[in-house]
This record gives sequence, C-alpha cells and structure tokens, in this order.
Amino acid sequence: MSDLYGDDLDDGLVYDVDDNVISDTEDYGDIEAPPTPKKEEPTQEKKQQQPKKRKAEEDKEASSNKKKKFSEKVSDSIAAKTKSLNKNLSSVELNDILLSESSFKDTSDFVPERNDENLGHFVSFFLKDHLTKKDQAKKKKNTNKNKKFVLILAQSAIRVCDVTRLFKGHEQTIPFGAIKLIKKNKLSYDEKALNSSPSNLLVGTVGRVAKLIENKMLDPKTISAIIVESTFLDDKLQNVWDSKDTVPFLKSILTSFEDDDKRRPLIYLY
Repeated sequence: MSDLYGDDLDDGLVYDVDDNVISDTEDYGDIEAPPTPKKEEPTQEKKQQQPKKRKAEEDKEASSNKKKKFSEKVSDSIAAKTKSLNKNLSSVELNDILLSESSFKDTSDFVPERNDENLGHFVSFFLKDHLTKKDQAKKKKNTNKNKKFVLILAQSAIRVCDVTRLFKGHEQTIPFGAIKLIKKNKLSYDEKALNSSPSNLLVGTVGRVAKLIENKMLDPKTISAIIVESTFLDDKLQNVWDSKDTVPFLKSILTSFEDDDKRRPLIYLY
C-alpha cells in the first residue's frame, strides 16, 4: 500500500512512495554453471612421443645453427683475406667481389682429415650424384652441350697434376678420373677434352679456366659445383686463397647465374 506524504520538503510537490522495496536484480533461482570439459589425458604412447618430438626439433635447430655458423665463419675468413689482398679498393668495389654466406656449402659433416688421401672420398661424399656414371657415358647426350661439370680449383699447374692423380683408386664413384686444365696444354686440346671425354670432373688453375671461359670453350653455366682445394701450401706457405684472382673469378661464375639462382653452383672448401 502506498502512503501519500505531504510536502515535507517544502518544494511544492507531493510524493507517492511505495513501501515495497524493488530490488535492482531479479532472483532466478539457483543456476548451475556448465561443467568444465575434462582435459584428455595423453596416452602412454603420446607421452613417449613428446620427448622424441622435442629432441628432433632441438636437433633440427642445432643443425641449422651449426650450418649458419659454418657459413658465417668461412665467409668472414675469406672476406678478411680478400680485403687484405685488395687494400686499394673502396668499400663499394670490395662489396662487388665479396662472396656471400650463401655461396658456400656446409662441409662440416665430412669428418676425415682434409689431405691428399681423402680428397677422392670428399668428392664422392658430397658430389657423387654430379659425376658421370659408367652407364651414362654410353649415351651421346652426356658428351655434348648438356654436360655439367664439377670444377676443382688448385693453386698451380703442378698442383693440378698432383690432384688429378689422386682419383686413381676411386673408380667406383669417379670412374673416368679428372680432366686437367693447365697452361701447358693447347686451348684446342682442352676444348676437345671438355667436349669428348666421358669425365665431367675438371681440375684447373683459376687462370686456365678463366681463359677457357673467355674463349667460349667452357660455359660457366655448365659448372654445377666448385671445390676450392685449400690444403696445399707452396714454398711461401700460401694457398689458392692467397691469389688476388681467386675470389673475383668465383664471383664472376656465380654472377652468371643471376637469372637462374636455383642452378647456381655452391663452393665446397677442402
């Protein structure tokens, strides 16, 4: 029931006030919250797989970091050598010839010592699929313009001859040995060997290979991999990287693949 109250506030108005208090919330009774779904407990098999999966991911990441460190180390070392040999070049000119990290193949998986005895094993370990097989040599197409070459760069003509002999005894994976490219040969002789020999493994000096490319007897785009033989030291205790011509020559080969980066050869350090 309502009571009418007079103008207790003396404001000229009369208020009708209800004794019942109206709650600003309504009572809907007890409402049960929906049950929380139970998390499915992993099976014993899944529990066993989880550590293996984590281990595989960790190994993959470690391997990736290892390869990155290898490439960085090699690239930095060769960059330092290149700068010391070309002190007269500006930073812009140096950048034009420096080899990037991606130019190098990670060869840290090859555990044996890098010496003359193991060079054949190194070539077979990384580049077996690049080399001409016995059954392929019977097909004419492997002696024409479609042939791809693995190039080994050595410091001198004498070293080229020594390296070429190192592949004897590796007939299983390197059945046709190597073609030596040195200044002593006539250019026409080298050209004939490149076109007709079943071997696609080349061993040469920077100067000789550059001459063959210059005379269009060897197309740089037919080179599928490059091994730089760095173990040999001459009387001055210098190797192939101590020549000012090595890095610019390698850069020129890689640059020829700018429009076909997928086929760009990698550099293998030995």
